[in-house]
Amino acid sequence: MDEDLDRGEIILQELFALNPHESLDNLMKRTKALGAKFMIAAVEKMREGKVEYLPYPDVPATYYSFPTLSDVKEFRRRGKRIL
Repeated sequence: MDEDLDRGEIILQELFALNPHESLDNLMKRTKALGAKFMIAAVEKMREGKVEYLPYPDVPATYYSFPTLSDVKEFRRRGKRIL
């Protein structure tokens, strides 16, 4: 872990498929479950001394705030739904 946003070495990383028909609620639940699984696996690797760090890609940090009212209106205009 590093004090800067999107910096520091990576312990675990996994790609997962996005379902275009999945609700935001379900996606959030699914990624939180994956995060919990990874946290346990990372602690296990550290405890066993088997961590192999991956370098963080040298790209600018990104931060996405909560959507504004206009973002939500545009999202709905496109026929999407949050829940």
